[in-house]
Amino acid sequence: MKVLERAMTPNGIDVQIEDWSQDYSFHKFGDVVATYPKATYTANNRLDYPKFKETFRLEFDCKDTEQAREVFNNLKNGTKTLLDYSNFVLEKKYLEFV
Repeated sequence: MKVLERAMTPNGIDVQIEDWSQDYSFHKFGDVVATYPKATYTANNRLDYPKFKETFRLEFDCKDTEQAREVFNNLKNGTKTLLDYSNFVLEKKYLEFV
């Protein structure tokens, strides 16, 4: 995996475009946007979930580099939020902590 670009959203969430195409043939060049928000609460009786204010990875799987760049720029500029791109998240269980 190679990080292509890093930034921070206006509310302090780290965001980056990643290239996984060298590692996995099903990925296109630069089609992943990864973010690192802090959990808004701690889930009861769930050991595999983040705790309150703990940073966790929320990944957006885009169809191509252009879409990933659009998602990245919108998050970086604050014109969209993480929840606006919930349809790109494979691990939906983490959306409740945003």
